[in-house]
Amino acid sequence: MKKLKLIIVCWSFILLMISCKNTKPTENYITEFSSLNGASYILNIDRLCENPEVQSPIDNLHESNYYETSGNISYEVTFSDNGNNLIIEQGYIQAEKTVDEEGCKYFELEEGTFAGGRFIVWINENRFNVELTIYGSGIPIIRSERGVLNLNQ
Repeated sequence: MKKLKLIIVCWSFILLMISCKNTKPTENYITEFSSLNGASYILNIDRLCENPEVQSPIDNLHESNYYETSGNISYEVTFSDNGNNLIIEQGYIQAEKTVDEEGCKYFELEEGTFAGGRFIVWINENRFNVELTIYGSGIPIIRSERGVLNLNQ
């Protein structure tokens, strides 16, 4: 009887290992900026900031300016030219990298918005975090969104 239980446990373990081997992880954890080069990602927005009280579009926004959102806001983002350019597919927004620091990449939105904007990428807890900020005319910042990039599969 003990031998039969041992056989059942072994077979169960083997079947579990086989089924796990064929599954893909649901999250993609990235640790290097070089992973952006030539890749397509989904930006999932989880925090919003609308009409913040700032004096200039270049003012930094703090995490306390944002509120959590449960809305299904996502964008497809494709990086090209060794990570120096990006396209946000919805609205066809184009941006070019203007600051390339060790811990942060800063892209200036060039096409697809009325007054421009910024797209900032940084790594937090081994994941790409993003701030997408749209500038206004007469209002320094209309809207800013933050979220996480997941590899588009």
